[in-house]
Amino acid sequence: MGSGFGVKCNTCNASWEGTLGIGMLYAPDRINEALSDPKGTTNLIRSKSIKNEIANILNHHGLLTEYEHSSYICSSCNWIYDRFFVNILTFSKEGNYTPKYKCTKCKKPLIRVDMEIKENGVKLFDGVGNRIPWHCPKCKGTHLVEDNDSRMNGLCWD
Repeated sequence: MGSGFGVKCNTCNASWEGTLGIGMLYAPDRINEALSDPKGTTNLIRSKSIKNEIANILNHHGLLTEYEHSSYICSSCNWIYDRFFVNILTFSKEGNYTPKYKCTKCKKPLIRVDMEIKENGVKLFDGVGNRIPWHCPKCKGTHLVEDNDSRMNGLCWD
């Protein structure tokens, strides 16, 4: 079951929200079929070039091994996003494929992160468990907290 998140800067109240995980409609055969057709992923992936890359790999030499809605952070300006993560095993010299998302604000690469949301604040971690420091892109505050007013908090979706 998927969930929602809502977080905000504790200094200026700038907020971000999104979805995480997968639901029952995300059966492997349905996702594989949707991702194999660039027109079938309109709700999952916004970037036309990434849609086409994924479809090309799956249709020619790839095996979808992992997928979910994930949280991302901009490597430069720290804007927070949710994007659809996929990992595709390719049968070529390139190895695994994962989408390379870019920030809509500054065009720098996004980093996939894990969010730990607790009463005393929100912490961000990279894929190997290293803590990622965060500062607000609007006011440079450094304390990210759960946004209790967000419509996404407590959301469970299928």
